[in-house]
Amino acid sequence: MLRQRQPRQSDARYLAWLRTQRCACGCLRGPPCEAAHVRMADHANNKTEAGTGRKPDDRFALPLHWLCHRDQHAHGERDWWMRQGVTDPVALALAYYTTFCTEKG
Repeated sequence: MLRQRQPRQSDARYLAWLRTQRCACGCLRGPPCEAAHVRMADHANNKTEAGTGRKPDDRFALPLHWLCHRDQHAHGERDWWMRQGVTDPVALALAYYTTFCTEKG
C-alpha cells in the first residue's frame, strides 16, 4: 500500500519570530537571522529527510545569520552542524519551536 505524503506544516508567525533570534550555530550574530530548515533525518524525533524540492515543516527550522546559512549550504548540513558543536540540530529546532509556542501561545 502506498503512503500519501503529508501536507507540509507551515507557520509564518514562527518563521518571523525565528528571524528575530540570534544565530543558533553558537556565533550569536544577529538578529536579524534567516530561518534555516534542517533537512536531514532524525528518527529519534520522528523526522524524515526532506527530498529534493521538498522543504521540511517549519518547526524544523533554526535561526542562522546569513553568512552561517550560506556556509552551512556550502559545506553539507550534517558535517557543518557537527563542526559548530551542535550534535542534534533537529532537537535544537524543536526546542526553539517549543519556546516559541510557550511564549506566543
